[in-house]
Amino acid sequence: MAIRIPALLSALLLVFFAAAPASAEQGIDAALERWKGLSPQERETLRSRHDVWKSLSDEQKALIRGRLQRFKSLPLGEQKRIRNNFSLFRDLSPRERKILKEKYDRWMKLPPNRKGEIRERYQRLKNMAPDRRREILNRLDIWRRLPPGERKEILKRARTRKR
Repeated sequence: MAIRIPALLSALLLVFFAAAPASAEQGIDAALERWKGLSPQERETLRSRHDVWKSLSDEQKALIRGRLQRFKSLPLGEQKRIRNNFSLFRDLSPRERKILKEKYDRWMKLPPNRKGEIRERYQRLKNMAPDRRREILNRLDIWRRLPPGERKEILKRARTRKR
């Protein structure tokens, strides 16, 4: 079973402690300065997440720390991209977050070979001429709007034609 860690906790810890200094004393001073720079809402968010952090297993905490170390080792441009994506996620409505999480969960359940096929199709679509790509996406949109029964009937006819 995969370890589930609250995304907000990971992201807050990642951003808050990303610039860890070399010595413990410098670390405390820097953390206090960052704390002073937080809004009251940000401080409350971190306080409430402290209880969540205390409730995590050592394995979950190690996973978060590992992610933080990997984040710190990334080029600054990549760190900026990740922070920006987190901001975009944070700004989603609860409904949009739920949909995104469901899609992520479905993706994670796919076998590696199926993920590879999907990535390959995406790359082919991405590399197509814009007119051709638009045509395919329009057809996909029409397909998705068809009632499920009609889609089944079309697929059934297509299978019988192949035989």
